[in-house]
Amino acid sequence: MVSALSVVALTGLASFAAAKQIWIQVGGNTTDNASAVFDPQQVTAKLNDIVFFNFTQGNHSVTQSLFATPCIPANAANSTINGFDSGLRDAGNFTAVTQLSVPITPEIENMTLWFYDYNTCGEGGVGGINVNDSDYENLDAFVVSTEKHVSCQQLIP
Repeated sequence: MVSALSVVALTGLASFAAAKQIWIQVGGNTTDNASAVFDPQQVTAKLNDIVFFNFTQGNHSVTQSLFATPCIPANAANSTINGFDSGLRDAGNFTAVTQLSVPITPEIENMTLWFYDYNTCGEGGVGGINVNDSDYENLDAFVVSTEKHVSCQQLIP
């Protein structure tokens, strides 16, 4: 006879077993194309999946942002958000590879998580997790908003 506790435990194990590791490479050729800093720029992740940012080339960061306030850390725009931030990481040319993991928890599983690279944000060095492409807040619109944001920031003395 199988107890209810056993069923709950097996169900929990099955959900972790189904979890995926999703990798985003950070680096790439940003000299000619800043949007290449994140490869891929956008991913879909489900509950218990883990998104890994793998820093392989150059000096880059990955910082969570909000659609309305691009190129600004999410927690600076909204103090109730404890967003992820790798800080600048100099990976050289595959000589100092590091990683940042972002587990998809129940609190964020149905949210779009926008992120940017400090060095290339205003040039397209941005991306998203669980982006709704049918919404007006899609990746293309986020790229455009970062370009406008940086232009506005340059006007401030």
